[in-house]
Amino acid sequence: LLETKKPYLVNTLRVPALQTVVLFSQSLDTNSDCSRVVSDCWLDITFSDSKTGQEVLSIVQTLRTTWMHLLELKLKASQRSSQEEGLSHSSSEPMDEAMMAASEHLLATKLAEFLDTLYPYTVTQIAGSLRSHLYKGPPKGGNPAYPQGEMVPGGTTVSKLSPHPVKGGWCIADYLTYDCLQDTGAVDPTSQYIRKVWTCPSCQSKIAVTLAERLQHQAQCKATVEVKEDLPEPEAGADKRDYYCSVCGKDLKLTSIEILKHKRAHAQTSAV
Repeated sequence: LLETKKPYLVNTLRVPALQTVVLFSQSLDTNSDCSRVVSDCWLDITFSDSKTGQEVLSIVQTLRTTWMHLLELKLKASQRSSQEEGLSHSSSEPMDEAMMAASEHLLATKLAEFLDTLYPYTVTQIAGSLRSHLYKGPPKGGNPAYPQGEMVPGGTTVSKLSPHPVKGGWCIADYLTYDCLQDTGAVDPTSQYIRKVWTCPSCQSKIAVTLAERLQHQAQCKATVEVKEDLPEPEAGADKRDYYCSVCGKDLKLTSIEILKHKRAHAQTSAV
């Protein structure tokens, strides 16, 4: 037992800096071409080119959205389990279990690929004196580039992009703000308004979008589509294993959850 007033880090694990920062930061702020990302107003990540930054943000959106979706499914399953304790399983459980399995498969696959990929970038800590000049600030007079509910070519509706009230730029997700950083390098100021034909890798829609509209489309589309595509075929009894109950003297074939429920049922019976 270590008794000290000084803080110590124990059981630490070496992890890649870029992937860890973008996956777990509370806020990610970008410049107009996503070649620069600031994490939690603290770390400044600069990519070798804008294409690399856009690729990283695309993967991060998929992983974080899938992670949150999986957490919501598990919480709902836990609540339903406590409410229906002692009752038969509801008809919606197999679908929920399949969705959870698909989300876990997608998350594990994409996360492993992301962690093993090397990206050229530099990272620096932002000095306190520079933070006041970090952001553009809220827009004045609005921005006509992103109107409400615009129908972009290809039949995809882009919902309203809300400006950030303090940083400026545009809120893509609760953790991602696009084009709120001051551009310090040679960045074409008109590039963010140019629409380019782009094919969504998830829904295969071929649309002409700006970079902000592309990020928003990926935030709304990518995770849910890939979960459906990667949905594994259920195998009957694949997750069950042999279990001998010493209380009732029976050889059973149950899943891990069913074994726990079986033991709990015996415990409740003996308590009565």
